[in-house]
Amino acid sequence: MTRSKQGALLSIVEAAYAVERPEGEWLGGILDALNRAYPAANALCAYTFDASNPAKFKTGNWVWRGDHSAFPDFSEFLPLLTPDYIQRTWGKLQVARALAEPGMPRKEAYVEKLQTVEARDSLNVNGVDGSGNGIFAALFLPRSPSVRNFIRGGWTRVATHLATAARLRRMLASVSIPASSDAVLTPSGRVVDANGDASERASLDALRRAVAEVERARSGRSFDTETEAIHSWKALVAARWSLVDSFESDGRRYLVARRNSPNVRRMAALSRREREVVELAGAGHTNKLIAYALGISASTVGVLLHRAAGKLEVKSRNDLVKRYRDTSASDIGGETSPKGPHSN
Repeated sequence: MTRSKQGALLSIVEAAYAVERPEGEWLGGILDALNRAYPAANALCAYTFDASNPAKFKTGNWVWRGDHSAFPDFSEFLPLLTPDYIQRTWGKLQVARALAEPGMPRKEAYVEKLQTVEARDSLNVNGVDGSGNGIFAALFLPRSPSVRNFIRGGWTRVATHLATAARLRRMLASVSIPASSDAVLTPSGRVVDANGDASERASLDALRRAVAEVERARSGRSFDTETEAIHSWKALVAARWSLVDSFESDGRRYLVARRNSPNVRRMAALSRREREVVELAGAGHTNKLIAYALGISASTVGVLLHRAAGKLEVKSRNDLVKRYRDTSASDIGGETSPKGPHSN
């Protein structure tokens, strides 16, 4: 486990799902939680990005904590970034050291900038989903970090939640009227309201179990380490819903299930669930991490990838992703027709 204070990683997840805050406040809350998780960072920054087309890479507003006066506007570096470097860095990585990335432009200049904040390297935490969109955070550290220790400590799970929360925030921002919730539950798991397929018995059972896991993770009960706790807090419920907190005027807290299905390409040959797992495989996720991101079992992920490979007549994982991207429609969208929680 990394040098995280107890509960600090979970506070990053909670900050990520405060999706209705203005973007600057939302990113700032995530940075504050990241700093509590790793207080040795001399400076931190975070921004949203769109790497769906590496040739037209875009970033949103940058938010900083700590002195960053030596770091110039990122726009001057954009012309130096090749599509291949963008795809490797923003399109796939989840937790990595900046200086360890091959092909980094102006690496020597970057090292000089690090020295101005008394840092030796930066740890990048990249919450990217299969669409190539997400949130990127960098922690500027006085010593070169052990990425393996961060990964063992649950930081890839943190990155997965950042990606899921960023997608939910984009979805909420894209609708002209406030999005309605599919279900509302109390922290004890009592269902206050449920609509559509969320009201089906299997869906409600899945939502109740997920609420129990979230609350158990928050309390720390039954877990020896925070790493174990964060592993129990899956990013989605039944590959469909995100659970976010909602507070009434009297201070009562509820967990609201909001539809947040991953964005996938359009391809008639594969089922939606098959496309979801292939999209995440293309983002560099392992089967276990795909399962965590979707809230399904790793064995189900393996079956879906095998089935997709058979339909597209390929044998390797890389060939599957390439064939899928080459033959599917380029437009990527979220779920348009609700299906049951076990649809695959």
